[in-house]
Amino acid sequence: MPDELNSMMNLTHELKWKDDLVSIPVNDPELVDILQKRVRVLGPNSKLGWVAENGPVVAIRMPMLRVSNFKTGMPEMMETCYAILVLVLPANGNRDWSSQELEIVEVVADQVAVALSQLMFLKSRC
Repeated sequence: MPDELNSMMNLTHELKWKDDLVSIPVNDPELVDILQKRVRVLGPNSKLGWVAENGPVVAIRMPMLRVSNFKTGMPEMMETCYAILVLVLPANGNRDWSSQELEIVEVVADQVAVALSQLMFLKSRC
């Protein structure tokens, strides 16, 4: 997720949470490529794939949709914000990400973005 100044991407890993937070500059070439192309298979030396434990890794840009104020009838223009979703295949398999799996990941990322947006909207109304 972007930091408060939008100058760094803070990396979190929920399965094996560590107290130290890893950050990557937003101008990192790998991160810029993901933000431009949407999906990227990461190499073994990737800064984003540090949690991979040697399994094939893919990163996808996921828009974080923001709720705007519709009371006036005119939606507010809001800056687009992205999260990077990093997915890992098991390290003990002899396979890579297929094009069909990457397409499924893109669709799921879109659905997660909409679900998070709806959650934020409902939370703001309570």
